[in-house]
Amino acid sequence: MLSKKKVEYNPEDNKEGVTYEFHAPQSPLDVRSEQIRKSHQASKWRKMLPSLAVGGALIWGFYAYNYFSADKKETISDLLLPDRFLPYLVSFKYQVDQDHYLIELTRKNRGSILAPHQQLFDGKRIWSVEIKQPEINIVRNYTPLPLYVAGIDPNTQEPHLRLVTKPEEEGKFVLLVKRYDNGEFSRWLTSRKLLDEVELRGPVVEYKVPYHPLDKFPARPQLQPLLSKIQPDPEYYENIPQSETWAFYAAGTGSLIFQAS
Repeated sequence: MLSKKKVEYNPEDNKEGVTYEFHAPQSPLDVRSEQIRKSHQASKWRKMLPSLAVGGALIWGFYAYNYFSADKKETISDLLLPDRFLPYLVSFKYQVDQDHYLIELTRKNRGSILAPHQQLFDGKRIWSVEIKQPEINIVRNYTPLPLYVAGIDPNTQEPHLRLVTKPEEEGKFVLLVKRYDNGEFSRWLTSRKLLDEVELRGPVVEYKVPYHPLDKFPARPQLQPLLSKIQPDPEYYENIPQSETWAFYAAGTGSLIFQAS
């Protein structure tokens, strides 16, 4: 018999070979971790929903409060009107004695309506305000003092009063009210508590200071602690008296200058 020639087998010569790659299955721990990762990504917005809902509720509540609590009268930017009652608040009350009270009234929302051109206390008139008692529908006139409460003594609770001299100090004033046992209006006014609302109108001008020739001249310079800081007096006509006397007082703790004319 003829024997076949033996040929050595080489796998590289088999071009039709097919290879397969099998991956090991995931462990239960890996499967659980993958599920947690996917659920975490899907629940990001779901977790933010409560925060978004709370934020939206707060914004809506703030807007609703401002809308429903807004006073239609506050569109008026005047401190006082002679033909319309405007709201003021009792910002301070102090009982001087058994029958007298100091009551400070402040324009409601004063900070948002205060304007530089509104000057009630200009020293050219004496005026009063009309205060309305809404329960019996009557009004009474009171003359305001050009003062406001700058502070309170912590021991005696007495107010530190300061004169209204600047436009930014307008919008508040002090009333000195006497309480009468048989006076229904005075009893009502002196029984108002802090932040109670009182309606006012005015000013009711009772006296105008007549014109004086000195009104057209600028005011004299303010006193200063040192002579070198005092500004010179403005020029006056020859028939107008000028300041003549300067008195300088000094002590160990400070100095004070008096100007006389």
